[in-house]
Amino acid sequence: MNYRQVEENVRKIIEKQYQTHFERKKLVIGKKSDGSECKQEFDLVSRNPTIIGEIKCCKFSNRSTGKSGYKSKRKPVLLEAVFYLQCVKARKKLLVLTNLALHKEFNREFGAILKGLKIDLLRVDVKSRQTFQ
Repeated sequence: MNYRQVEENVRKIIEKQYQTHFERKKLVIGKKSDGSECKQEFDLVSRNPTIIGEIKCCKFSNRSTGKSGYKSKRKPVLLEAVFYLQCVKARKKLLVLTNLALHKEFNREFGAILKGLKIDLLRVDVKSRQTFQ
């Protein structure tokens, strides 16, 4: 399964959980220095949009090297998603991860901060179609 297929499967699982339709959509997150709108595409945007989220399908480790790459590659990608989620107004903000080890490490390091920012960190197991906090 490629990234887009995984993302679509995750979107369907989240739709069932929240009982609403989600789509990938660009939203205004601020203004550029020239006054024009600055937009960011989000993976999960409900119709109204009261729920906005990002889906990250990163793997925690590289199978060939066994190294995680968490600090150099995965962590910056996840922190960028958190930054963009902070730029939008929504009743509920979601950061959805599909990898258990990555979820555990990011939650260990940033779970309390995410709660303070009112961002829910979820893990979706695509095979079992279940969602975990």
